[in-house]
Amino acid sequence: PMTHPKIPGIKQSRAQWSCSILDFSRRGPHLKSIRTQMRMLLDRSEDRSHLQELKNLSLFRELSFNELRVVDELLHERVYQKDEIVSDVGDAGLGLFFVVSGRVKAVPPPELVKATVVEFGAGEFFGEMALFEDAPRMAQIVALEETRCVVLFRTDFFALLQKEKNVAVKILFEYARTMTQRARRILVGEVQRPGS
Repeated sequence: PMTHPKIPGIKQSRAQWSCSILDFSRRGPHLKSIRTQMRMLLDRSEDRSHLQELKNLSLFRELSFNELRVVDELLHERVYQKDEIVSDVGDAGLGLFFVVSGRVKAVPPPELVKATVVEFGAGEFFGEMALFEDAPRMAQIVALEETRCVVLFRTDFFALLQKEKNVAVKILFEYARTMTQRARRILVGEVQRPGS
């Protein structure tokens, strides 16, 4: 093992780190080690940024970063272009969609006279009935701009319920809270806008 001279006033480990950065005459294992450490730091930073993005989604706001990592393994990401149909009336409802960025609108079929067009923005979710029932979609969902979504499929959610009950319960609590707010809006005749 290589020894490094102590630099006065600096702990040995910091002196070793400094010497391995500054010692360009020995480009062997030290430089590789630094690259590896820097890559690990960048990966952690990107991981934390990605997890914070998930934490901004309404159903995941109460989850810890470790719990978010568990959920992240189950999510499927897709980007939709402006005016692209995300799902259509009659499509199989296989999962719950979360809007990470952008906006979508839900357009009910003409036969649902009292239904209004509803918009969903970043942090919100739609397609919630598909999480609990195997029924076709009741509205057409269209991207209003470039929109990034993640999807939690019903089968993955039920697997989460079996393996990570505490995580699933937190998600279900936020789900119930959001559905209660939406029901209240419908009762008082409010139109839902993104973020409201």
